[in-house]
Amino acid sequence: MAHRCRIEYGCKVVAIDSAEKTLTFADGSRQTYDRLLSTLPLNQMMGMTGLTTRARADPHSSVL
Repeated sequence: MAHRCRIEYGCKVVAIDSAEKTLTFADGSRQTYDRLLSTLPLNQMMGMTGLTTRARADPHSSVL
């Protein structure tokens, strides 16, 4: 399965378009994805995607 993965090192993602499944990098380049595995804290991930929730932020948890 690993041979089907593409891993990018040293690239900073600045925006995630979840509807178009596209990443935008700091250098302006873009990359589409089928599945995205992220280790970002949830608040950062939601900020990059523009997704929101009505739930109050919990400072002790990174999951909704």
